[in-house]
Amino acid sequence: MAAVGLLGLAAATCTRELDAPGRSVRLELAPRFAPQANPPGNALAIDQVRAQVVRHSTAEVVFDKTYPFATGSSLQLGLTFALSQPTDTFDVFLDYQRGAQTLFSGSQSIPVFAGATPAPVPLPVFYVGPGLSATSIAIAPRDTILTSGDPLQLRLTVLDTATPDSIYVGWGTNVPSQAVDANGHLVAAITRGTVTVRAVSPTPPGLRDSTTIHIVPKPSSVVKVSGDGQTGTASQPLPLPLVVQVNGADHLGVPGVAVTFASLSGGSVDTALVVTDSLGRASTGVTLGPSTGAQSFSATAGTLSVTFGASGSAVPPKTWTGAVSNDWNTGGNWNPAGVPGATDSVIVPSGTANSAVIRGGLSYSVNGLFIQSGATVTMDTASLLVNGSFTQAGTFVDPSASSALSLQGTTKTLTGTIPILSTTVTGSYTLAGNVQAQTLSIVGTLTLGGHTLTTTTQFQTVGSGRVVLSTASDTLFSQGTMSFGGGAEGGFMTAGTVIVSGNFIVTGNNAYHAGVGVTTIFNGSAPQTLTMVDSTSNGGFDALDFRNTAGVQISAITFVGGSVTLEANAVVTSNDTTINGQGLIVNQNVTTLAGSRLHVGRLYLGGTINAAPGTYAVTATIFDGAGQLIPVGPTYPFLYSTGNGNTLQSGTAIVTQLAVQGGSLTLSGNFSFPGNTFVQFGGTLIPNGHTLSVGGAFTANNSGLLKMTNSLDTLIVGGSALFQGGNESGLLTAGGISVGADFSEGSGDAQAFASTGTAVMMASGGAPHISFGHPGGSGASHFYDLGIANGQGALTIQSDVFVLHQAVFLGGVPKIVHGGGQTVHFANLTMSGVVFDNVAIAYDAALGGANLIALDSVTFENYNINSATPLITIVSPGNTGSPGTPFLFSALSFLTNISANAGSGHYLSVTNTGAAGALIIDVTANLPAGEGLAHTVQVGSPTVSWP
Repeated sequence: MAAVGLLGLAAATCTRELDAPGRSVRLELAPRFAPQANPPGNALAIDQVRAQVVRHSTAEVVFDKTYPFATGSSLQLGLTFALSQPTDTFDVFLDYQRGAQTLFSGSQSIPVFAGATPAPVPLPVFYVGPGLSATSIAIAPRDTILTSGDPLQLRLTVLDTATPDSIYVGWGTNVPSQAVDANGHLVAAITRGTVTVRAVSPTPPGLRDSTTIHIVPKPSSVVKVSGDGQTGTASQPLPLPLVVQVNGADHLGVPGVAVTFASLSGGSVDTALVVTDSLGRASTGVTLGPSTGAQSFSATAGTLSVTFGASGSAVPPKTWTGAVSNDWNTGGNWNPAGVPGATDSVIVPSGTANSAVIRGGLSYSVNGLFIQSGATVTMDTASLLVNGSFTQAGTFVDPSASSALSLQGTTKTLTGTIPILSTTVTGSYTLAGNVQAQTLSIVGTLTLGGHTLTTTTQFQTVGSGRVVLSTASDTLFSQGTMSFGGGAEGGFMTAGTVIVSGNFIVTGNNAYHAGVGVTTIFNGSAPQTLTMVDSTSNGGFDALDFRNTAGVQISAITFVGGSVTLEANAVVTSNDTTINGQGLIVNQNVTTLAGSRLHVGRLYLGGTINAAPGTYAVTATIFDGAGQLIPVGPTYPFLYSTGNGNTLQSGTAIVTQLAVQGGSLTLSGNFSFPGNTFVQFGGTLIPNGHTLSVGGAFTANNSGLLKMTNSLDTLIVGGSALFQGGNESGLLTAGGISVGADFSEGSGDAQAFASTGTAVMMASGGAPHISFGHPGGSGASHFYDLGIANGQGALTIQSDVFVLHQAVFLGGVPKIVHGGGQTVHFANLTMSGVVFDNVAIAYDAALGGANLIALDSVTFENYNINSATPLITIVSPGNTGSPGTPFLFSALSFLTNISANAGSGHYLSVTNTGAAGALIIDVTANLPAGEGLAHTVQVGSPTVSWP
């Protein structure tokens, strides 16, 4: 038997094959498959097509060629014939072949006429291959279970015996992502689902068959469902079977998996090999071995295994009969007779004469308690202490909602529904199946063991109590309040899911520490609160998922080691939504889906933000990861960057404040916003060849740095600029800073503004102030280039100021510098039309300038005539550019005559640092020559001429 498929073999003509002299005609063919000859499915495994053209009148073969044919392609033929007469007839044959075997064939006699180009001629094609006379087919295997990723070879059988067992079909499935090839071979491509595979023959009327394949995931875990931790009589069967569930990676059961049960301690199992049912479950009854004490049994599926614990006792368990009454405290209701005590294991079966009632006012103790399916136990304002395992497969009733159950065993198991007022785990228990309780308090240890624990009112850990989640299928679900005030959970919550529908409260450090692999979900329908006492990485969440559309309110800074997701329409707020309010520390990403709203005071973020429009309303966002690209889209009232290598993009919406508080923040494009900018705590802001425009103030403090080393680097400050951060030596080498108000260097490093190339433009519309806390040249703070471009042309200095390259006034009338006896030090002193109001000026060639000195129409007013600081100080080796040529100080005005007012100060101090007589200064001023010379200090034999 062979099986292939067919798809799209019909073709049009377009290729010229023959060309001959004389009269000619072009013939185009359009193959058409007969009805049902082209079944749905994959292409037939045809590898060649043979085309023959025979002159009808002479049987002469004028064309015979075989074309390679790939599955799924189309055949194109174009024939041009030379005619020896005006009309002629040709027989055309097409054979679709697999090797030497012809599967489809068609022929047609076609008259042709010289000079005419006929329309494409239909050529019918029929199936002629094996199984032509078959009447029925069947696919095998039938209704198969296949594991995801595994292959399956389907077989096709011709059922009627008169036909050879061979036929070609087209294969297909009802699932687009699940393919089957031309030979009936498939590989399970989906994870879980049901696929229908069809086979259809190309022989009319089209024989067909189908089968179902159930694809399941590969087993990834075996979990205990029930039967763990039982106590029974040695050498006797345990009351409950052992039940396991084999799960795939999706935590759903996998059917059809072989599970092997075995005793590990001398007992026996009823059935050693069990195949999981449609729920993925397998079970067996077991009999204990002859020894007393701990015994164990295993359930194994491939490389996966779990172990069941049991305990053998020499004393048979107490079994409830209800023969006398419903009173638990009546010995005649038990077999063996007698009220059970703290050392007795208790079994309550179904079908007894009376159901057991534990009456109020008394406290009872038993070893283990097994309430079998169909049985009922009622606690009426009573207390029950269980020292062993607790299995509740029947009904447990607390009609007055006032009873208490205490589980005090060590390494015991718990399973079932416990709808009493209060359940306390003071020992160490592992769930042997899913458990539902009303109020559950953990004082000892409770391990979920691959199961779901649900509380309808409250779940809490207290004292040193802790809950253990260690497998992906562990689920802790509280429909009411969830409170953690017990022992440290670090290392005990490593996998699974925590779901809370009420308030979530953590009152102890590390009392809730969800490790990597634990997802916490807030899914309440009424408002919830999230209260954490420990907001450090020693306690908190891993993945955090908010689904509550009524709102979750956060009352403290809360640590999240993984990512945070707000599902559609979920709402998360904090008690205080100001910049100092509560919020989240998130190591990874934050995602807010459509309709949700995240409105908290602070968000510390190590990853990125994926926010649907209108969903992000965090007051202060702190990017504290490394290499973060700050997303464009959300609006940031306050944006802080503390991580190294972070990037700020053009179009980022910042409203009030941008702060770099550690690490580095680099611009990837021009950026503008209306607020204030801070660079602090060792952080570095890097324009990176772009323009940063801030409408408010710019402050570098607490070791903060601005790095401008690109000629295109531009900082535009609408308000004042304050530099009192780290050492800027070598970091301000290019670009420009425009300051709209005051400029100051304060209490930071001595070189907090030590520019060697970055120009500063004072662009205020008023009268800006300049102040340096550490003014000086090398090793101190100073300008490189300084421009004054304010509308009034006025400037006030509040300290000495050093300009190590050029200072220019670019606008404003008059040009005036106000001060209180300070000095402006220039590396180049070329200035015209400037008024210095109680300000001195100084030139020192040692500052590294080009020895350019020229003053024109410079005025000094309101100066101290007794000051020890001369109004003009020159320290120079002379005019090195033109030796012997004087420096010209023209039209100087000194508005107070020192001699006339009996002052002791000086107009001019000149120090020649070159050869004798090298420094020459010619001064013209509003003073007599004698007055000028009388108040000129000369050192090193300079030549100073006053008019």
